[in-house]
Amino acid sequence: MKKSNRELILEGLDLLQKGLQPFIEKEMRKRYGESWERESRKALKLPDHEGLHWDAQAILKLMDIMWKDVFGTKLKKKHRSWVNEALALRNDFAHQQPFTDDDASRGLDTIKHLLTAVSPPQSQEANLLKKAIDERRSAGNDTLPIDIVPSNPDIFKQQLLRSRVAEIVIIYSDGRKEIKIWNAAKFSASSNVIGNLRSRSEFRSGQWQANGIVKVAVKVIDNV
Repeated sequence: MKKSNRELILEGLDLLQKGLQPFIEKEMRKRYGESWERESRKALKLPDHEGLHWDAQAILKLMDIMWKDVFGTKLKKKHRSWVNEALALRNDFAHQQPFTDDDASRGLDTIKHLLTAVSPPQSQEANLLKKAIDERRSAGNDTLPIDIVPSNPDIFKQQLLRSRVAEIVIIYSDGRKEIKIWNAAKFSASSNVIGNLRSRSEFRSGQWQANGIVKVAVKVIDNV
């Protein structure tokens, strides 16, 4: 099963953490010697007794905070821009923000560029993640598969106009299924069945990919 944009971004953030950690430890140690951990905790406003937890957020925050004293002497201004973009990406991920294909492609591109400067092997892996999104998009993955029951659109419309209620089953990339009820009180004989469904905000191009939706099945509920 194809991975969702969130899954691909999570893999990219993991690569970022693995690629940047040795670099920041080396540069902090070069600048502060044996007190580099204490200086790192101070920059991140952590208590002295609290250990350093090198996740992507901590690493990127430290690089931004210590840019002038440490990392700016090694990297260029454009790298700091990528640090801030990657930090925003990580924060969006933590706050469960949806990611369109464009969002994910740009985010992984930022990760790739940042890693290229310090960890080429991980940058190549990040590039493969970006290609997975770009190839999926170029293959025409902008159309969400929607199955209707009955499968004949004319018969489906007739039944929906009579019952005014349908069940929408949303299938996600992780195997989850979510059921919603479609109240079709405003649906008319001139309405387009598939077009009406695709106009729903969660089924629009970019949004369904970001939410990890892979398929939708819609069945008229006969309440007669």
